Amino acid sequence: MATVDLLLVQVAVVFGLAKGLGELFHRFRQPRIVGEILGGVLVLNTPLWEWLQFNQNRDFVTVLAELGVVFLMFYVGLETPPRELFLVGRRATVVAVLGVMFPLAVGMAIGLGIGVPRATAIFIGVALVATSIGVTAALLREHKKLDTVEARVILGAAFIDDILGLVLLSVVGGLALSGGLSLVGVSIFVVGALVFVVAALVLLPRLVNYILSKREEKEPPEVAEAPSSPVRNLIFLAALLLLFGLSALASYIGLAVILGAFLAGMAFAEIRKAYDLTRRVDIVTQLLTPFFFASIGMALQASAVPAILPLLVLLVIAAVATKVIGCGLGAWPLGRRSALLIGFGMVPRGEVGIIVATIALSAGVFDAGLYAAIVIMAVVTTLLLPPLLPRLFAGGSQATDPATIG
Repeated sequence: MATVDLLLVQVAVVFGLAKGLGELFHRFRQPRIVGEILGGVLVLNTPLWEWLQFNQNRDFVTVLAELGVVFLMFYVGLETPPRELFLVGRRATVVAVLGVMFPLAVGMAIGLGIGVPRATAIFIGVALVATSIGVTAALLREHKKLDTVEARVILGAAFIDDILGLVLLSVVGGLALSGGLSLVGVSIFVVGALVFVVAALVLLPRLVNYILSKREEKEPPEVAEAPSSPVRNLIFLAALLLLFGLSALASYIGLAVILGAFLAGMAFAEIRKAYDLTRRVDIVTQLLTPFFFASIGMALQASAVPAILPLLVLLVIAAVATKVIGCGLGAWPLGRRSALLIGFGMVPRGEVGIIVATIALSAGVFDAGLYAAIVIMAVVTTLLLPPLLPRLFAGGSQATDPATIG
């Protein structure tokens, strides 16, 4: 089969399984993303993997998965006006810091307890630190909870969590890969990350609003915002350019591309309704996100589970408990239910934990068994949240006014 034809078949199979199972789960009042992840599990653990030569080349599906999470975070950014994130900033920072300290300490303790070298123990801790904001964001979006205070705190905390996790990864990665650590290099990374985030949060929304105000001087808002107006297409194209540009810049700095995508969305959050951005972006998001969740499922090798089961159970318990306790303590002033919701919302490790494990494996810090345990832990923690989140929200939000958060 020709390469292009094979790629198209791979895309059709992954999309069909993920989307089909997602809709089936939704019909039975279960979260779509569980079905989409299971679609990926089926691809890896059935003859489809070899029949369609995924074992030789899965790069194209990986690219679609990356685009899926980028558009997902752009959509979430559109639903998160900067001023609302600023209101929960201090509380989100406390949640993030505690949500990093607890998993890091417990992960290192587990590593030292099972007798691995100190560098390996540190990598285990870092793998437990990272939250997959894409998973939680998708659930909040599916259940229409993005406008709640808890969602704002989760998004803000995960945002900070990612930066702290990347700083830790750059530190331990430098130690593992080069045998040394450049404090100058780490300092430059931290300063660059802070400048990038602050500039994107503060300056970009103002720049977008300023440009549109100048445009409205030439063309009244009621004309520009009309469904047939070409201005809507121009705004959408400008938003896409900023999405790809900021994502690429974030990657160049050393940050996760999803942070750039999230910030790009926030820059257009104030005008999303007027120019119909949410609907347009949602169409693309619905197309691409099944590849992202299927790619998480495609990391779960079922045959590897029996040999690592005791360690896997220990890691999953630690992964859940450290986020629920650490982040929950940080959110406790919001009320017990909100604290639990935020704690569980930070539990999924998803693709972020897998990336950390892959770096550790390539550096020779993890062996195959530990790598498999971390990867499967990341997938399992991702699967735990979908059935829990609707129940945690069922009692309603305790923290309804962002301005009251201290």
